[in-house]
Amino acid sequence: MDVSQLRAIVTLGELGNISKVAEALHLTPPAVFSQIRNLENEVGAKLYERVGNRLELTGHGKRLAERAREILRAHDATLAELRELRAGAGALLRIGCGPHSGVYIMPPLIERFFDRNPAVEIRILTGGDDFLLHGVRTGLLDAILIHLPLDKVDLEEHPLFAYEMVFVVPAASGSPQRPVKPAELVGMPYVRWRRPVLVDAVLEKLSCEVGFEPRTVVEHDNPAAILEFVKRGLGFAILPYYTVAADHRARRVRVIRPATRSSHLVGLAYRRQGYRPRMLRDLLAVADQWREWWPLAAHVEPVSGNGPDEARRKGAIETGAR
Repeated sequence: MDVSQLRAIVTLGELGNISKVAEALHLTPPAVFSQIRNLENEVGAKLYERVGNRLELTGHGKRLAERAREILRAHDATLAELRELRAGAGALLRIGCGPHSGVYIMPPLIERFFDRNPAVEIRILTGGDDFLLHGVRTGLLDAILIHLPLDKVDLEEHPLFAYEMVFVVPAASGSPQRPVKPAELVGMPYVRWRRPVLVDAVLEKLSCEVGFEPRTVVEHDNPAAILEFVKRGLGFAILPYYTVAADHRARRVRVIRPATRSSHLVGLAYRRQGYRPRMLRDLLAVADQWREWWPLAAHVEPVSGNGPDEARRKGAIETGAR
């Protein structure tokens, strides 16, 4: 057995598809198939089987993948420690995030991080939650910026702040001084931010409150683009308040809050291991200072134990909303 074979069986257990495994590990599908076949020959047992459209690990495969994760964690932690010991070696930090965070959060975070670590090389990969979780769990990423909680036994979670999801409507939909009510969304076209779990939960609450299913006219995975569509009067959207705060205050858009506020926690996640590399420790320390380096900090809430008292936490978004 070698490390690449162990990564292949762990990744197959998570993704259930040879082609997806090959893409995640930057290999060809035949190379992945060969690695797993060699493992099967070595252990003398079938490690996966087809169940519908997915490849599922057998009992032997699950046991091997469980032990492989432990081996990979020890392997990656040892490599990280040895790299730090090498005199004069340039450090490398690999961070994963969503496309949204990659625009709104990552640039000022990395700018502040470079103030403390000017010689570090940083690689940022963006993708959906499944991609990010796979990357950090298999050692392809050192940390990910993601919604919490994850409730993964092999990952540590480091909460940072909570933000609010709101309905955003064009400024022309009424007098700027008159509050907009959720019922006024009935019949208005919907500009959908492609973030299914997060957005659909808020939309479901609205449907229950007002009693209608919106008609989607535009769908996009970039919230900045979604906001532009709304400003041009194409419909309403559901977005994080901090992404629309400036346009809201300038009265270029209007904001509606659901009866039950929709608050979501963001933080860093990384592998649970015995050794925490210095670069990761520095990243966590800089991230905790987000009130200092993030221009949009006034529009989110510190989380319990990571900032001001409860009264100030509750007031953070209210202040930013005015």
